[in-house]
Order: sequence, then C-alpha cells, then structure tokens
Amino acid sequence: MITKEDVLKVARLSKFKLKEEEIEMFREQLNNIIKVVEQLKSINTKDVEPLYSPLEVSNHFRQDVVKDCEISEDIIKSSEYSRGNVIVTPKVVG
Repeated sequence: MITKEDVLKVARLSKFKLKEEEIEMFREQLNNIIKVVEQLKSINTKDVEPLYSPLEVSNHFRQDVVKDCEISEDIIKSSEYSRGNVIVTPKVVG
C-alpha cells in the first residue's frame, strides 16, 4: 500500500512540487496500478509464448543503393555556414 510519505518521497526524488490534493490523487493512482499488477501476477502464463508485437511484423530489406540526390549543391548554397562542399555545424560535444 502506497502511503502519503511514499508519494512525497518519490516527488522529492523527482524534484516535483505537489499540492496537497495532488498527493492524494497520486497515492490513489499508484495504489490502483499496484492492484492491477497484483492481478496480472495471478494469471497463469506458463504455456503462453512471449509476444514481441501484437502485429505480424517482418523486415522487408531492400538493396542499399547509393544515389545522387541532385540537390546537394542547392542545400549547401542555402546554408548560412558552409565551407566547400560541406555544411559547418556548431560543436555539440565537449
């Protein structure tokens, strides 16, 4: 059973500021989630195959073919920061 103190602890760890009415709302919601999980635990799944997707999915691979996009010069020309045939971007990793 989730207590008010549990909700406050999770809120503090998450750096959330909760109003008093939100604390009770989240406590009820978390307790309902735990009830559902407990119900799911009681289901016998011994002979059930794992389901990776509810849809029949298969990969449709195509040949990797290099094509000229024919617009690369226009893209480079329209870039504010280009040098030669490349676009210069700001450094993002320290």
